[in-house]
Amino acid sequence: MQDFLEHNIDGGPAQEHAQVGLRLWRSGQRERALDRYDQAVILAPKDSVILLNRACMRLKLGRLEDAMQDFERAQRGHPKLPDYLFASLDLWRAMPSEARQAWIEKRRKEAAA
Repeated sequence: MQDFLEHNIDGGPAQEHAQVGLRLWRSGQRERALDRYDQAVILAPKDSVILLNRACMRLKLGRLEDAMQDFERAQRGHPKLPDYLFASLDLWRAMPSEARQAWIEKRRKEAAA
């Protein structure tokens, strides 16, 4: 299963930052990868693929609120994104706060390993 979406187009500084970010992520350099994605979002704030990938990174790092913001921004820019992505946000919001906190802590430990 593929963790991240790939751009179908080449070029552009935002895509370059995103590609470097993916390579860094896959090599275990999580924070550096996220920094590159932050730069990509600055350069292409409406790029749904970049936003979704950064949301996935933030989610895997246990930064759920930030991930939800990216998912929502991606949906605004591309309203035909799969509904299951946003159904999962609704599930998250419905979870008791203790369950959310436990999930966040688990993801942070996994990311640190």
